[in-house]
Amino acid sequence: MECTSSSSDRPREPVRAFSRVPSTLALLGNTWHAPERSPAVPGLGRRSFSLIEMHMRQGSAPRLREFTPAPVFHKHDSVLGAHAVVRDLEAMGGLISSSHSLSRLPSAPPRSSSSEPPPQPREAAAVEGPKQEPPPAEAFCTRPHAIGAASGLLLFGWLQFVELSAEQPLANEMLAVVALVAVFWMFEVLPLPVTSLLPMLLIPAFGILDHSLVASAYWGPVQMMFVGAFIVDVGIEHVMLHQRLALNILLRTGVERPFVVVASFSAISFCFSSVCSNTATVVMLVPFATGLLDTSAEQARARGEEHQAASLQRAVLLGIAFAANGGGIATLVGTPPNGVLAGQPSLHGEVGFANWFLFAAPIACCTLLIALAVLHFGVLRGVRLSLDEQSLRAQLQGLGPTSRDEVVAAGALALQVFLWVSRPYLLEPVFGPGLGDSATACGAAVLLFVVPSSERPGESVLTWSVAQQHLPWGILLLLGAGFAIAAGCEASGLTTALGGSLAEALSGLTDLPLVITIVAAVSLLTQLTSNTATANTLLPLLNAVAKAKLTNPLLLLLPTTIACSFAFVLPAATAPNSVIFATERLDIADFVVNGGITTGLSIAICSPLVYLMADTVFDVRAPYPRWACDDPESCAWVAVAGEVDGSSVEEQACAVVSDESCRLRNGTLVDLAATLAETAEPP
Repeated sequence: MECTSSSSDRPREPVRAFSRVPSTLALLGNTWHAPERSPAVPGLGRRSFSLIEMHMRQGSAPRLREFTPAPVFHKHDSVLGAHAVVRDLEAMGGLISSSHSLSRLPSAPPRSSSSEPPPQPREAAAVEGPKQEPPPAEAFCTRPHAIGAASGLLLFGWLQFVELSAEQPLANEMLAVVALVAVFWMFEVLPLPVTSLLPMLLIPAFGILDHSLVASAYWGPVQMMFVGAFIVDVGIEHVMLHQRLALNILLRTGVERPFVVVASFSAISFCFSSVCSNTATVVMLVPFATGLLDTSAEQARARGEEHQAASLQRAVLLGIAFAANGGGIATLVGTPPNGVLAGQPSLHGEVGFANWFLFAAPIACCTLLIALAVLHFGVLRGVRLSLDEQSLRAQLQGLGPTSRDEVVAAGALALQVFLWVSRPYLLEPVFGPGLGDSATACGAAVLLFVVPSSERPGESVLTWSVAQQHLPWGILLLLGAGFAIAAGCEASGLTTALGGSLAEALSGLTDLPLVITIVAAVSLLTQLTSNTATANTLLPLLNAVAKAKLTNPLLLLLPTTIACSFAFVLPAATAPNSVIFATERLDIADFVVNGGITTGLSIAICSPLVYLMADTVFDVRAPYPRWACDDPESCAWVAVAGEVDGSSVEEQACAVVSDESCRLRNGTLVDLAATLAETAEPP
């Protein structure tokens, strides 16, 4: 059904710079005249709506923010269309906040010709076509859901009767819990945040850990660090600072050469994703990018260069997605798997914002360069198209002068990053180690609620009503589930029971081949499942392998975490990919071909770099660290001198194999009672 005017001679040229509509509608990239609309939200393509709905269930949905300049509606339909779609979204039950009410949209302009009939509400418009059916109820149990539910429940029941270790009777139950949750995550039997609540029920039910200990895993320092970062993200988007920065960068770098345009958008996405959530970054950038691309496409169409316009569009959108995934690697708050690693109880806080940034920033830059090379040689070959600089300047002029609210939001972000990076060197000597990254993150976020707004008298720069509606609570539950599983694996003895078997399977690999194998395997797995769920499942198990092999845990956990972000192939692999795919401007083949090449090159080139940076920053080739020998039932610190991994030591770790003996790194069995040194206390 086409939503068209009864007047056939009405001009249809689209308005680019000043049509103020909700940013998520601009994100979807469909005009008001989309030929294939969702039955639930007219105006949105079916594929867009289903993907947005999926990520709403996962807690990572694109959120409806401030109104931004975007080319979603045609000139004479802009206000009526915006009113109608906002009503449709509000009718869905909470996908749009009250701050985005109809009253904030401009009133409909008068008709230019008195002969035309007055505008009618969209519900009463005289439009030919089939009657809209009511929105269908969300399918609770599709075939994939049924397969996943059956598989998970069968594994859950069977694993409880498979004895892993006579010394660890609870290991069976914990493995059953891990299998159930992992399968439910993989098949999305329930929304990912809902599945993340299952460890809170099952771990105490089997007597593995007390409910208070499990609950504390769901709300710890890492989650608070993400809360502080997310609040600043919301503030930046609320004052539309991202658009001003992006426009200024594009105007300074130039828009004449296609590769420079793609590199500029990718660099913007990369930098924002390094200090903000990568999903929020893509949500903020795509409406702005599609508006500029549409203007360029119209000019190209007039010259008969539609193919070049389509190639430029593919390169820009893929560049934004790939750069967001790569940029998220650089900091702990860029993507949830990094936070999952930092919160592992067995690491005792060894991974902080500063040392992670030193380790991961070169790897993130490597992925960006690989993605740009793939797009340059694979998509932009022969493209000579450029963007319209006048349109850029018009949009920048339309934003007006820089407001105090934008300065405050930028200051909060800069302060947050500065405190994260400088904390070990400036804050710890004064305040001690108790003032962690979560404290500095929340401290910077509070500024947005304290400083008065210059745009909205009587309010602060960011109000809590806006912040709480836009915080991605589902991601916090995903993080909590991962920490609860890790704690349960330790308490149940599952790490000890599985560690030996997995260590034997990997015993023939030296350090570098082991890192390459891990990166390749995890990169393939994360194309099919949520990268956060992948990290939640694999990190506790690989930590068990490290204990059994008496290998520095970070040698296995760091490449696993990095590889979780090499999700370039499928739209469902990570939220930034899904947001880009939801614009319906790319085909699945665009992701598979370009993302597949990017993933393969990242594995081949970045794996050695991961190993090099891990050794440089975390010294992963050193003997098994004393802080990792924290469980007397699986590890003992013994007074045995010798050479371990090329280093001479007076004491070393020893993997406990029985009450009387333990095994050294070189495989020698020693008498535990005769050689036992004082077990290390966690630092």
